[in-house]
Amino acid sequence: APAPVIAALIRALDFGPRYPNSLGSATLCSRGRALVVSAVGAAADAAAATPGTLLAADDHSLTIACGEGALVVRGVREPNGAEVPV
Repeated sequence: APAPVIAALIRALDFGPRYPNSLGSATLCSRGRALVVSAVGAAADAAAATPGTLLAADDHSLTIACGEGALVVRGVREPNGAEVPV
């Protein structure tokens, strides 16, 4: 799927840390723990890579390949709402 579509879906499912979402939230697994994606954007100029491939990581974001473009994860939190550094 195109990165802007995925980013819009993730934002739509994020009700914030104070409101539970019974539908579901976008999550990623890091060091054996599930984290809720809380801030995301799309990048159009991604290298051709298999969707799901981690393209870049720094102190502020993770860039993940999509079918078209890339998803830029800028914020994650614990399921209890506590923010976690990316």
